Amino acid sequence: MTIDQLRQRYAVHQQAAEVAYITECFGDQLAATGKVPSDLRGREAIDYYLISTHSWLPAQVRALSWEEIQAVLHAELSGWTLSRDARAAMGR
Repeated sequence: MTIDQLRQRYAVHQQAAEVAYITECFGDQLAATGKVPSDLRGREAIDYYLISTHSWLPAQVRALSWEEIQAVLHAELSGWTLSRDARAAMGR
């Protein structure tokens, strides 16, 4: 593989990791605002939210990829921003 192909591959994986991180941070926010039980964090909070909001089965929710979850949560994520600390952890 060429260096450009490797860079492209790396960029795809980095983007996927960022999608997962940002979405997990949203799950933390769901717990912090009382939309899910406060003892849930990240993916668990998101799963709980999707199960309660859409009446989906747990197995259906667990089968979703991060990209699919982000698509399902599009409306909720619109206008939402990462906290300053969460951005700092990303180096932003």
